[in-house]
Amino acid sequence: MGYKQSPTLIVAALLLLATATPLAYGQQTNNGILSARICCTSTGNCPPGSVGIPGVRASLNCTTLFGNVVTLAQGVTGANGVLNLGLNNILGVLGSLLSGILPCGVFVNLPLNSTICPILSTVDGVLVGIPKLVNTIVDPVLGLVRNITVPVFINTTIGR
Repeated sequence: MGYKQSPTLIVAALLLLATATPLAYGQQTNNGILSARICCTSTGNCPPGSVGIPGVRASLNCTTLFGNVVTLAQGVTGANGVLNLGLNNILGVLGSLLSGILPCGVFVNLPLNSTICPILSTVDGVLVGIPKLVNTIVDPVLGLVRNITVPVFINTTIGR
């Protein structure tokens, strides 16, 4: 006695497998995109009409339970002063770091080059921004993706 398979059932099973597998694996691998914009103002924040600063080095640092500082990502701002850091698989292991349990921040060392931002070229210190989770989306390929932003920077400077 043979078993007759329905083509519709086979197609439905393959479709289910193709769509569910990336999500199942993706939910175990949390990814993130951190975005921030740094402008040539005394605080580094970007009010309307402000100019973004290209070429600024920034890093995402977190403090561990033992008090050690760990750099999770580094990058350089683009032409409009926008920093985009991809956090691949890091959030799955260190997701609690960005949820406020342990302190994390985006750090920009000052002074900056006077040709790109005269306002921030005469002070020593650090711009510090605290990451904020905007939302989490489900991407069919990447799985869970957290969109993170830095809404405000604080200028911790020592005048020269």
